[in-house]
Amino acid sequence: MKGLFDKLSRFYGRLLEEKCPELAGSVDAFEQNRFLSGWAQDKNNPGQPLQVLVELGGKQIAAGRADLTRADGLSGYRIDTQNVLSIMDIAENRVRVIAVARDGTQAQLGRHYPFIQTIMKRLFPPI
Repeated sequence: MKGLFDKLSRFYGRLLEEKCPELAGSVDAFEQNRFLSGWAQDKNNPGQPLQVLVELGGKQIAAGRADLTRADGLSGYRIDTQNVLSIMDIAENRVRVIAVARDGTQAQLGRHYPFIQTIMKRLFPPI
């Protein structure tokens, strides 16, 4: 199982903080200028949902749990940011998404590369 998580972590996203290699996940989408979604999982305890926090400029603006079932077997989340975030906040790295384990261990989640491509296309559409 650990090998699967390592492969998925490399494929879907990576941790920006190497201090916590047991937590993995990514931000995969920002939909309707409101919902952030992705996955977060504790490799040592995959059945235990993680809390997911969304910060803008260092201030928490939303929270949720990675307790949604995904087709790839990972624990998904979809967090309503109440229209507080903009695509520019994400593009300019003002947003942090943090996974929190039950014991308080935290790790910032990386961004899935196609998600970054989608943001760039929305900001700079082809002429």
